[in-house]
Amino acid sequence: MEHEERRTERRRPHGGHRRRRNSGNRIAAVFIAAVVIAVAIVAGAYPVLARAGRVSAAKAELKASAGDQEVYDSVSVIRMKQPVEADDYTAMTGMRSAADILIDADACKIVAAGGTSATGGTALYQTRIRPASMTKVLTLVTIVENLPADWQSRTYTFDVDKLQYLVTGLNASLAGFLSGETATAEDMMYGVILPSGADAVEGLIETFFPSEEDFMTKMNETAQKIGMSNSHFTNPYGLDDPDLYSTPEDIARLFQYAMHNSICEEILTARSYTTQVMSKHSEGLSFTSGAYATMGGTDGMPDDVTYIGGKTGYTESGHSIVVMYLKNGHHYICVAANAQTDLDRNYDVRDMLITYAK
Repeated sequence: MEHEERRTERRRPHGGHRRRRNSGNRIAAVFIAAVVIAVAIVAGAYPVLARAGRVSAAKAELKASAGDQEVYDSVSVIRMKQPVEADDYTAMTGMRSAADILIDADACKIVAAGGTSATGGTALYQTRIRPASMTKVLTLVTIVENLPADWQSRTYTFDVDKLQYLVTGLNASLAGFLSGETATAEDMMYGVILPSGADAVEGLIETFFPSEEDFMTKMNETAQKIGMSNSHFTNPYGLDDPDLYSTPEDIARLFQYAMHNSICEEILTARSYTTQVMSKHSEGLSFTSGAYATMGGTDGMPDDVTYIGGKTGYTESGHSIVVMYLKNGHHYICVAANAQTDLDRNYDVRDMLITYAK
């Protein structure tokens, strides 16, 4: 009996060691697992942290030279503010539009440029164009960047005389707002882009700016801030004027910039929109994106591209478009300007995406 008690007493300490060893093993296993997870997290977060560092450094550098100008939290937009290195871009031949450009928006690199009006003395991507209603992208950006805090509660009531002047005096396209109707600021913003409505432009300028002259000053200041150094605007609609001009590079730069503003991006990528109920539109006024509608019917458009957003333009100078597509993980901006027909313009976009967007 005594021997059995002694054996039992001896076994107890050994059992305790095993439990301590098992406990120690579990702690070690948990520690190793924690280390592995931590390493994985750091490895996965490194690209994000590295990008954040690049953004911070780029913003600091830009702010040093930009004074009080607003700086967007995007490496891409910051790069687009600087002169684009395009020595190795491809000169496109056989194009139908007066001027075309294809930009890799993620790399901020001009991939290809060309057009029927390009001359040897001017870089192909800096050929002067009539931007037509592509101008309204800048109109939208200027409005959005100058909105007051209460902008969502602001409305505008349309006047028959002003609507008549836009149609007969300027021969401008309208979104469809009717005399006596009251529209919200948001509804008018969509009206600027999707149906390219001069009535919506007029309503927004009268709602938020002292005068059209004041707005045009801010609009050209915005263009210079973005880096549109070869552009000048004399009206917010894009109507032809000898002193209203741009380049394919500047329009692509503008669209790149606009897509980094959440309000502008939402509007530029919308395929359709219906306004709030108004006195003469009991179910609201419905808009369809002109860019999406026209590009959707382009014969031979490759299956591996996805439409993101865009804006068309048309005056006597021709048919134009700026449009963004996604292909192989890259966002490409295409500009085709001053083509004789909308089909010529659309086919130039198609050919750029097939031949030059890799």
